[in-house]
Amino acid sequence: VQSLAGVGTSGQVLTSNGAGALPTFQTPTVSSPIATTVYKTTAGSGTFTIPSGITTVKVTVVSGGAGGARSADGGGGGGGVAIKTLTGLTPGNTLAYYVGYGQTNTENNESTVSSGTQSITTISGGVGIRPADNSSGGGAGGTASGGDLNIPGQKGGDNGGPGGNSLFGWGGVYGYSSGNATGYGGGGAGGNGHGSGGLIIFEY
Repeated sequence: VQSLAGVGTSGQVLTSNGAGALPTFQTPTVSSPIATTVYKTTAGSGTFTIPSGITTVKVTVVSGGAGGARSADGGGGGGGVAIKTLTGLTPGNTLAYYVGYGQTNTENNESTVSSGTQSITTISGGVGIRPADNSSGGGAGGTASGGDLNIPGQKGGDNGGPGGNSLFGWGGVYGYSSGNATGYGGGGAGGNGHGSGGLIIFEY
């Protein structure tokens, strides 16, 4: 009668080689199901280098929210969101990106991912609109483009109303926390609330 040699150690599993020999205790190799995720939250431009061995990257582009108009006027539009899986990429090539500002006045709130040394179609979260001062109507949300999924930002509220929401952020509320938005891509409330900044996520 054959018997096993030893009892193994914690975490090992009993494994057969299928050739008639006694099974042995082996430490299993487990691949992590979690993708590597890179977050870009600082407003302004930069480049992302496609890592070695990677030919597919999922990109999520969130534009910054627009600021609210002065006084008890309209709220700013929320930033749009574009989600795109890029395939056929060349490791070592670069993608250019721009993270949109959380708008207080006229800052560029549009977030984009575009061609660097790697050629792609530009992916944009669109431009949330800050209403004109003394205008009662809320600003339009950003119109996302270039993604497999394009989600527009919410329109800002009228007459001192809240800022528009985005998929990743919440519009500011007039009279609360200066009307400033939270998260990523929320619009500022009427009364000069500030929009919240954009976000870009690379996953591979």
